[in-house]
Amino acid sequence: MKAWNRICKKLLLPPGWVMAILAGFSAAALPVVFLRGADEHPAAYAVYALSAYALTVVCIFLVRTLPGFYRAARQKLYANPWGKRFMTDAAFRVWMSLLVSLGMNLVYSAFKLTVGIVYSSFWWGAVAVYYIVLSMIRFLLLCQMRSMRSQQDIMSEYRRYRLCGAMLVLLNLSLTGLVVQMVRDHRAYVYPESMVIASAAYTFYTVAASILDMVKYRAYKSPILSAAKIIRFAAALVSLLSLETAMLAQYGGGEGFRRSMTGLTGGGVCVMVLAMSVYMILKANRELKKYTQEACVGKQQERQNMENKNEAFHYIYSAREQEEVRRIRQKYTPKERDRLEQLRRLDQRVSRKSAAVSLTVGILGTLLLGLGMCATMVWMGPWFIPGIVIGLVGIALVALAYPLHTRIAKQEREKVAPEILRLADELMK
Repeated sequence: MKAWNRICKKLLLPPGWVMAILAGFSAAALPVVFLRGADEHPAAYAVYALSAYALTVVCIFLVRTLPGFYRAARQKLYANPWGKRFMTDAAFRVWMSLLVSLGMNLVYSAFKLTVGIVYSSFWWGAVAVYYIVLSMIRFLLLCQMRSMRSQQDIMSEYRRYRLCGAMLVLLNLSLTGLVVQMVRDHRAYVYPESMVIASAAYTFYTVAASILDMVKYRAYKSPILSAAKIIRFAAALVSLLSLETAMLAQYGGGEGFRRSMTGLTGGGVCVMVLAMSVYMILKANRELKKYTQEACVGKQQERQNMENKNEAFHYIYSAREQEEVRRIRQKYTPKERDRLEQLRRLDQRVSRKSAAVSLTVGILGTLLLGLGMCATMVWMGPWFIPGIVIGLVGIALVALAYPLHTRIAKQEREKVAPEILRLADELMK
């Protein structure tokens, strides 16, 4: 038995230079086999077996070594002040991730604008301006984001949330005009295939990222973050519309088919953006009304208490200052710190499973949607009807991702709720 274990260990855990040779040979041999059409040759099966073995040992190596690399990188990150802030301050981490995505949106806007100027494409130029305006709104929202908020800050955020919804309504009117003009004037712009591929890559990235944002940042009850998520999703929808027009112009289709597809997709995008804008305005009005009523009631109760008790005024620290006091106190209470870390791990475990499932479903739906678009707009013919079905299945999976996340997260919370409440009660004593 021991000899068998040693043999398996040597086979599955070869030296690094052996893995490098195996991986290099497989990476070079597989393209040769497929490009020369020798996939049925006897030697090809040996290449397949060797490649499978190389993939297995590399995966085992990564599983064994990546956790150590992760821990070392995490330690170095904590040693750096900015890295420590990124790992410990949730609001700062959210702000940085959204800022990075904002930068990528601006780069893509510049790419669209450049292509529109070079190829005299009114459509791509207009879409670039649309992206730029969305990015400007998003930048203004991020500038107003706060890590800790009082009631007045919340009311200010909801006012900006409502303003964002109103601006989206105006932008949606211009987008509707562009779609109507595209359909009415039968405009079709032909671009190089590389431009279409770049647009497709960014489209799939932004759709997946917008789904990730909706799932990842749901726990942060911030109107600013909600507005940023909606803006990103609106940009993803417009990117899908732009990709469709480029693919229809590049890969063919009759004029009537192009007009129908552009009209249907453009109309759907405009309706969805308008619905999100109206929802933002109505929600902001409802929340502002609620907070205004609560503020009035609170002021009345405070005045009444001061009159009845005739007590001296005591200063109460704000939520941000109380949190700062708690953080300083935790530096001198290592045992509570350990329990706090345990509480954080339990809280993270709740969202980990729901995020993994919802992301898998959302990304799979995005890929199926892209496959359906290729089937209806590129391959066409007998693939047209199956492409519509595949695209609808992809849309259904994308729409199902968020409800799945909510349901799974609720189930996980119910499982760990007793332990979390116990630890929280101990820490708050």
